[in-house]
Amino acid sequence: MNLSSSLTSLSLIDCELKGRFPDNIFHLPNLQLLYVDNNYNLTGSLPTYNWSTPLKTLGLSETEFPIDLPNLISNLKSLKELYLRGCNFIGSSSPTLLPYHRKITSLDLSYNNLGGQIPWSLLNFEDLTDLDLSGNNFVGQLPDLSTNRTQVSSSNSSSKSRLVSQIPSNLVYLVLSHNLLNGTIPSWLYDIPSLQYLSLDNNRFTGQIDEFQHNSLNYLDLSNNNLHGHLPVSIAKLVSLYYLNISFNNISGPLESVMFSKLKTLQTVDLSHNPLLSFSTYSIVDYTLPKLRDLHLSSCNISDFPDFIKSMESLGELDLSNNHIKGNIPIWLLEVGMDSLYSLNLSYNSLTKL
Repeated sequence: MNLSSSLTSLSLIDCELKGRFPDNIFHLPNLQLLYVDNNYNLTGSLPTYNWSTPLKTLGLSETEFPIDLPNLISNLKSLKELYLRGCNFIGSSSPTLLPYHRKITSLDLSYNNLGGQIPWSLLNFEDLTDLDLSGNNFVGQLPDLSTNRTQVSSSNSSSKSRLVSQIPSNLVYLVLSHNLLNGTIPSWLYDIPSLQYLSLDNNRFTGQIDEFQHNSLNYLDLSNNNLHGHLPVSIAKLVSLYYLNISFNNISGPLESVMFSKLKTLQTVDLSHNPLLSFSTYSIVDYTLPKLRDLHLSSCNISDFPDFIKSMESLGELDLSNNHIKGNIPIWLLEVGMDSLYSLNLSYNSLTKL
C-alpha cells in the first residue's frame, strides 16, 4: 500500500479490515495521527527499534496487534494520545514506563487485564485530560493528596517510589470502573475544577460521598460499590449533569427531591438497590425536568409514589419495583410521560387497585 509521504493523518476506524497491516505506513515521515481502531481481525508488527516518527496520536483499540507497551512507549517520543482498549498485550504489560511521557494528554488502556497498582504518578502529568483504565484488575487505594506531596509505591519495585505532587487540575475524563480498587474516595477527586466525566463503578470503594467543590460534572457513576451515608447536597449544583448512577450501594435517606430541581439536563437517574434510601413525603413540586428519560428507583425504601415524578414530561422508563408502596395507583402516575413512557415497572409492591 503506497501512500503519499506528505500524509499527516490517516483514520481507518471500523472498516472491517483483516490480515496484516502494511508496515510502511508506520514509517511515513509526516504521519502524526493514525487510527485503525475496531478492526477486530487486523494484525501487524509495530517497529521495535530506530522508529523515528512524528506520531502524536495512535489508536489501535480492538485490534490484534501484539503490543509490547514499554517498547512502544519508548519509541513514540512525540506521543500525546494513545488508545489501546482491548488489545493483545505481550511481554511486560505494566504501564510503569508511562510516567516518563509527561506530554500525554489522553490515555486509554481499558479492558486489557492489567493488574497490580496503578502508577499514580500519571496524575502528575500537567497536560493529562483523559484517562481510562477501566476493565482491568488494578488493586489498592487511590492516593491521598491532602498533603503537598504524597509518596506511593511503584508497581515494579518495592524499593522505588513515585511522588504524586499535585491535584490533576486539567483532568476532564476519568474512568477507573470495573477494577478491584478499594478504600475511600479521596477528597481531591471532588475538587478537580475541569472534571466532567467520572466513572468509578464496579469497584470496592467504601465510605461516604463527599461534597463536590465545582459544578463541571456532567456524568457521574459510582454504582456497585460499598458507599453509605446521604447523597451530598452539592449534587444540586451540578447543573450540567445528564447521567447520575449511584445504584447498588448503601445510600440512605430521606432524600429531598428538590435536590434535582435545577438539574435541567438530567437524562438518566439510577438510585436503585439502595435499601435505606427513601424520599421526603413533604416536598413541594414546582419544577420540571424536561429531559429526564430514565428513572430507576427499584429496591429502595420507598413507601409512597414520589410526588416529583409528576413533573417528568418526557419520561420513557420508570422503575419503582421491589419497594414498600401500598394502596391505589394514583391517576396522575398513569398520565406521566403520556406520549413517551414505554416501560413502567411497579412489581413487588403492595398495590391494591388500578
